[in-house]
Amino acid sequence: MDFIKKKEEKNILIVSHGFFLYVLAKELEKQGYAGARKRRFENGELCIYEKGPLH
Repeated sequence: MDFIKKKEEKNILIVSHGFFLYVLAKELEKQGYAGARKRRFENGELCIYEKGPLH
């Protein structure tokens, strides 16, 4: 997660396996990001996570 937070870009694209996306989503939630709350992600699935609660 540190490499993501250190980036100065506003948006970051990560393409990965469904299981890694699940693990990443859980870590993003722990870090205060909000997005899709799913039990299963497809490989390469588009998910948007934003800092703070979803509107």
